[in-house]
Amino acid sequence: MKTLIARHKAGEHIGICSVCSAHPLVIEAALAFDRNSTRKVLIEATSNQVNQFGGYTGMTPADFREFVFYDCR
Repeated sequence: MKTLIARHKAGEHIGICSVCSAHPLVIEAALAFDRNSTRKVLIEATSNQVNQFGGYTGMTPADFREFVFYDCR
């Protein structure tokens, strides 16, 4: 990440793929992008989707992490 920031500060037009979703197909697509490119991917969910009470997806932050990690395998 530090290299990416340094390249950006040096004037290179570079960024990161950022996805904010808890939908399985969106997560799968983001991970496919990561596997098929040299770019980094940031995956997050909104506090309505995932929170300490389960959000509307029924997932806590730990559940969401495991959900994404499981898709990575």
